[in-house]
Amino acid sequence: MKGWRRGWGVAVWCALLAVGCGEDAAEAPGADAGASDAGASDAEAADAGEDAASAEDAASADVEAADVAEDASPGCVEVWVRVDSSQGPVELFAWEASRSDATATSAGVAGGGACSRPGVIPWTTASWDEAQAACVASGARLCTGEAWDEGCYGAGEAIYPYGGAYDAEACNVLESPDGCLTGRCQLAPTGSYGSCVSASGAWDMSGNAAEWVETPRSFGEEVYEVRGGGYTSGPDATIRCRNAHRWEAREHREPALGFRCCRSAR
Repeated sequence: MKGWRRGWGVAVWCALLAVGCGEDAAEAPGADAGASDAGASDAEAADAGEDAASAEDAASADVEAADVAEDASPGCVEVWVRVDSSQGPVELFAWEASRSDATATSAGVAGGGACSRPGVIPWTTASWDEAQAACVASGARLCTGEAWDEGCYGAGEAIYPYGGAYDAEACNVLESPDGCLTGRCQLAPTGSYGSCVSASGAWDMSGNAAEWVETPRSFGEEVYEVRGGGYTSGPDATIRCRNAHRWEAREHREPALGFRCCRSAR
């Protein structure tokens, strides 16, 4: 199917982020489990140990280059991408926020800071205040609407993160393989849709989980903007990179509503 390259982005990043994917790498789409032979000779075991050490060194170098920061939560990795806004350079989560114990099949239950890594179910059903608290615990905040937009359309100011023309299968929206029209109607693990990445390097900014941003509506009652649309969203303005067509009360929660964190560039 056009635009559907599920799993390649997850597999590549899990290889690079060995310290963050851990046991989840075996569960992530496209990941190879890899098992050792219990009857291997001592020589083979030594060779395997040397190969593992080399792989670990290479992964460590790549992880450092990708600006990965770990917090106190086991398995929690934050991967950031940089964008330029009118308020100066900003970094935002490369993937939708997830919990530290999330896997490819579960959103997890852990609290504390939010993570940004591929191959796990995003953190949803959080109120605006809960999402903001999770970002603050990670040394960040919810993205402003402007920073979110910049991360979505990139330098080329694309209409969708993947380009100027709507593609029903590029991201997890209503018409996608995981969308509601197929009968699945569910979140996909972060990074599952290989075409759903912006020029800035941010994934899943159209569909999958809609995302709280920090910006309140400038008139009327206190409600906050929601960006990006989710797996229940059709081909309308809500899944575009410039979206000011949806607001929710700060206590609102839903399975298709998550968030992404931002911070000043370092």
